[in-house]
Amino acid sequence: MRDKRDASKTPEPVPASVPELHPGETAGQSFVIQEHHARNLHWDFRLEHDGVLVSWALPRGVPVSPTQNRLAVHVEDHPLEHGSFEGNIPVGEYGAGDVKIWDRDDYDLEKWRDDEVIVTLHGEPHAGLGGTARFALIRTSAGRGAANNWLIHRMKPRDGAGGSHTNARPTVGQIGHAPPKNTYSPMLAADGSAADLGDDDWAFEMKWDGMRGLAYVSPAEQGVRLVTRNGHDVTVSYPDLTTDLLAALATTETDAAVLDGEIVAVDPGGRPDFGLLQTRLRLTEPREVAAAVKKTPVQFMLFDLLELELELEGIMAKRQDGRYSAGRRSRDWVKIKHFRTQEVGVGSWRPGKGNRSGTIGSLLLGVPTDGALRYVSRVGTGFADRDLASIHTSLKRLVRKTTPFSDIPPADAASAVWVRPSQVAEWTATGRLCQPSW
Repeated sequence: MRDKRDASKTPEPVPASVPELHPGETAGQSFVIQEHHARNLHWDFRLEHDGVLVSWALPRGVPVSPTQNRLAVHVEDHPLEHGSFEGNIPVGEYGAGDVKIWDRDDYDLEKWRDDEVIVTLHGEPHAGLGGTARFALIRTSAGRGAANNWLIHRMKPRDGAGGSHTNARPTVGQIGHAPPKNTYSPMLAADGSAADLGDDDWAFEMKWDGMRGLAYVSPAEQGVRLVTRNGHDVTVSYPDLTTDLLAALATTETDAAVLDGEIVAVDPGGRPDFGLLQTRLRLTEPREVAAAVKKTPVQFMLFDLLELELELEGIMAKRQDGRYSAGRRSRDWVKIKHFRTQEVGVGSWRPGKGNRSGTIGSLLLGVPTDGALRYVSRVGTGFADRDLASIHTSLKRLVRKTTPFSDIPPADAASAVWVRPSQVAEWTATGRLCQPSW
C-alpha cells in the first residue's frame, strides 16, 4: 500500500511502518466500510487483523439479504489509520476519487482462514448497515489473475441475534425499485410424439436435462431470486447465475424481469448432464457453494420471458424518409401512447354545473378492497351526452345514504351522491388515476 502512494501528494494516512504486536498485546477487531467514488464506484470492506486492515473491494456493494452473493476482490492491506479516513485522493494518485465512511465500529470473529472469513459486524445504528450484520467471505478461485476473487455472503444472524438492515443501500443505482410484483407457476408440457404435431406450424428447441427455474431479476436493486418449479428458493445455491443474470440485464435499463428457463450443468463435450447438476443441488453453506461453483459451473438456458416492462408512457413512430418540420405538427411523427385499464367501481357521482346541470358532473371511482371501495379518483371527461343521461338514470336507482369508500378525501366527497358500487379507467403506480377518461 505504501509503495503505491506519495505521502506528499495524498491526504491518505501513509505511516512509515506496520505496527508490531508485542507479547501480551491483543489485536483489535475494528472494521470500516468506505464508499469509494474512484474511476468505478465501489465499497472498501476492511477488517482489522494482525495490526493492519485486511481489505476487499466490493464493486456491487454489500449484500443486503441472505439471498445475495456478491463479488469481493481481495486487495492490499491498509494501515489502521486508514480506518478513519474520509476525503479526496487527488487525480494521478492510486485510488483517486472521493472516499467517505459508510459504516464502522467493531466486529466479532467467528472464523479466519486463508480462504474463508466469517464475522459479525456491529455497525453504527444509523449508518449503512443499520445495526448488526453477519458476513462470510470465501475465496472462490485460485491461480494467476484470479487468486484475488472472493465472494461475500450475508448470513443469517446467529441465535436470532442481529440488527435490522433496512437502511442498507450499498448498491449502484439502488433507488427503491420494487422487484416484480407478480409471481408465476411455470407452464408445463404434455407428453406426446411427432404424430401429435399434425400440420400446425411449430418451433423447436432442445429438451435440456436440467432443473426448471424462474429467475426474478431486479437490476436496479442488484437482486436476483431463483425459484424452482415447485416454488423452492435456491438463490444461495447458484451465485454464478446471479452474476450472469444481472450482467445480462445490465444494459436493458429495466427495473425488473421474470425469466423462465432451465438450470443446466454440461459435461466436457458440451452436453447437459443431470448427474453433474446433482452435485450442486441443495447446497447452502457458503464454502460448499464456492467449491461447487469452481468445480461444476452451471448455465441458465432461457426459453421464455414472462415479464419485462419499463413502464414508459408510449413510443414514437417516425418515418425514416420524413423531413424535420420545425415548429409544426406532422404525420411523419406519430405518438402511440401506452394505455392501461383497470376495472373500478362507481361509488358516487357529483352533480354537474352549467351545461351539465341536472345530470352528472363527475363519477367517483374506487377499487374493491377488504369489503369496501378504495378511492382512486374521479372522472369527468370522455362522456357523450347520451352517456351522461343513461348513466344518470342507472345510478339514480342505486342511491344509498352512506359512502361505500373507505378513504375518500373530504374535498372530493363534497356534494357527492352515494350509490351501491357497480366500471373502467387508466391506472397508475401512484394509487390514483392519471387523466382518467370514460
